[in-house]
Amino acid sequence: MTEKYLHQLWQKKRFTKPELILSDGRSLRILHFGYYNRNNEGPDFSMAVIEIEGQTLYGPVELHVKSSDWYRHGHQNDNKYSQVILHVVYEHDQEVTLSDQKIPVLELRPYIDTFHYAKQLKGMASDQLIPCSGHLLKASSLDAMKEWAIQKRLSELKRETETTCQPLLSLLIARSFGMGENGKEWIGFLDNGTFSGNYIRFGLRPQNRVETRTVQLRVLLSTLKEFRAEESAYKEFNKVIDQVNIELRRSGVAEMGTVLRKNIFTNAILPYLYINQDLNLDQVLETMNKIAPESNYYTRIWKDKGFLVRSLFDSQGLLWLYKWKCSEKKCLTCTVGRETIYNDSKNSLLF
Repeated sequence: MTEKYLHQLWQKKRFTKPELILSDGRSLRILHFGYYNRNNEGPDFSMAVIEIEGQTLYGPVELHVKSSDWYRHGHQNDNKYSQVILHVVYEHDQEVTLSDQKIPVLELRPYIDTFHYAKQLKGMASDQLIPCSGHLLKASSLDAMKEWAIQKRLSELKRETETTCQPLLSLLIARSFGMGENGKEWIGFLDNGTFSGNYIRFGLRPQNRVETRTVQLRVLLSTLKEFRAEESAYKEFNKVIDQVNIELRRSGVAEMGTVLRKNIFTNAILPYLYINQDLNLDQVLETMNKIAPESNYYTRIWKDKGFLVRSLFDSQGLLWLYKWKCSEKKCLTCTVGRETIYNDSKNSLLF
């Protein structure tokens, strides 16, 4: 049993019996389950409303696997927990007191849908790259999760770039040249025009060599200057790349191919337009739906499971969904994962 699973039960109000009894035998009614605290500061749920034997209480609710975890986590020394009105646990193994008064305890063990719990355990124990892949093809929420994954990626890029002194577009383009482990080296190149000597060269294909990429980056940055997408963003960007490739041919340097230009557009141009507020999220997604998908390790994972990857929206959405949810088996925080587990469970929600 995990606290994360208990949080999901409480959020979804998923219990097998509507009548709740506290550990001391008193009856409990949940009038409002409260608001989930996602920043891990203070009690798990705030502003809950409960009724115990006709007395209404307002305040936060804390959840633990065992009630003794209260002391193990040091909550007795933290004023943020001094107003907790209900302690919800899987196993009640120790009384907890606040100001010499016992905190009311609800032990969830008798109210948990064992079939539902077994389903989520099976998913967590699965050695499949995508634990719920057998159910995903019929999941109604997959497109919504792809959109969530893309928006989260854009938001993270925005947050990461807010503290830098580098011009936003130059920074994003340099990062898109990073080729994985060499990402920091390209940022350093922007600062002083050289590399630190830690640039990884072993195993790079000829077109990825630093000598080639350096010239390409310089020519691209000088050609782009201030990128403006007056028409189609991808169409305008490809015009720029065509100009860049003409200059590269004159210099005797390899041109920027289809894979690289798409990588730069996906990881630099679109985020730049979004962060710079030239395009809103709907416009970004619409643009991605008009562009052919990437082909890489992650798209192959999904294709092997029978999924159609028809556009850049699909390939990017599935890539980041896999990285943030599937690879870490965070099924309980994924709409698709929860939908799969809930739809396969025998019992329905009772609240």
